[in-house]
Amino acid sequence: LLIVLLAYVVYLRSVAKMDVERYTKEMKTQRDLIDKTETAHFTDQREYLGEELRKIANRDNEFRKDVLAKFDKLERELRQALRKQETETAINEREEFKQKLSMQLEEWKTEVNALKIKAADVEGEAKGEIDQQVHELEVKIEEAEAKLAELAEVGEDAWDSVKKRVESSWDALRTAFNDAAAKIKD
Repeated sequence: LLIVLLAYVVYLRSVAKMDVERYTKEMKTQRDLIDKTETAHFTDQREYLGEELRKIANRDNEFRKDVLAKFDKLERELRQALRKQETETAINEREEFKQKLSMQLEEWKTEVNALKIKAADVEGEAKGEIDQQVHELEVKIEEAEAKLAELAEVGEDAWDSVKKRVESSWDALRTAFNDAAAKIKD
């Protein structure tokens, strides 16, 4: 009976040991399976996050390119607007200058006509002097008209130099006209 009992205990221990080995093997297999699953899960997560980061970086680059393109476009438009405004300002200045000279010329013509009317009332030697002075004034007016025509024909590139020449000539004409008109009025 003792031998049967011992054989039974050895049998139970062997069965228990085999069960423990089988359970250990299954647990190890399960642990390896879980490790592989977790590794695959982490790899998938890493790839997903990497892909999302690449998408975000691409969107960021596209957004940056769009913003830079818009800034470039705005800068070009601003430069064009500034050039247009400078051109319009220059044109306005030119027109104002021409208009000022034209008004001065018309004023001189009016004064000469008034002097001619005055000269019609005068007789003798004074009439000859007045007629000569009126003729000189008419020559000065013709010179002024020629300068004004020269100013009207000049291009944008030569405007400044021609304007300076016309201004100095115009000042000389104004002085000569005023002197001649003063002689006649006396």
